[in-house]
Amino acid sequence: MKKVTLKELQSICGSLAFCTKALPAGRAFSCRLYSTMGKVSKPFHFIRVTSGMKNDLLMWKLFLEQFNGNSYINDIGWISNFDLELYTDSAGGLGKGCAAYLNGKWTFLEWPNEWNSSEIFKDITYLEIIPIALAIFLWFDQFYKKNILFHIDNLAVVNILNKKSSKSERVMSILRLIVYCSLIGNFQFKAVHILSKDNAIADALSRANFQKFRRLAPLANDHPHPIPVEFWNLLKTK
Repeated sequence: MKKVTLKELQSICGSLAFCTKALPAGRAFSCRLYSTMGKVSKPFHFIRVTSGMKNDLLMWKLFLEQFNGNSYINDIGWISNFDLELYTDSAGGLGKGCAAYLNGKWTFLEWPNEWNSSEIFKDITYLEIIPIALAIFLWFDQFYKKNILFHIDNLAVVNILNKKSSKSERVMSILRLIVYCSLIGNFQFKAVHILSKDNAIADALSRANFQKFRRLAPLANDHPHPIPVEFWNLLKTK
């Protein structure tokens, strides 16, 4: 489908609006649909379906196929990622990467070599949001039914996580995964900004400074958590 009428899109958005009353995070998959409707005025006018709209609708499809209709009450109060001993960070450049640490468990994802000749290293926001998705992807059970307060040293990422939307399709490709996991795992999240000096463990890991990491986290596991192929594939297409 390349085009739909305004009336058809309004009908779809009406159904999704009903869903988001019970699942507020799902609004992240509707904002592009609503913004597009403002470009035409007559019900019979056609609207071009963009790739971003298709991806948002795909996320709805994947979620609704798995959703059993139950929405459980979350644990009371917001839990800081510091309470979970959860830290994430990224460092740009070849030989560096992104890192996540959770209560002794840790992982390091070195950036693909092909990114060195691309524009991706200039997209700091994209690089910084990847380890958040990676942490959720790897340790999903630790987030279940919780209200998580992320402390992030990148203000742009803080704003994106709180709005659950971004104008960048590259960033949205990762944000969709985060929001999708939050819907499946029935957890909520928001973010606040911190200084880089308060994120030393993940900062050392992201720069592949393993000696410093061991000094800061002497009780960490001996070996990193492997990166699933599915997560690598998500990055290699961007």
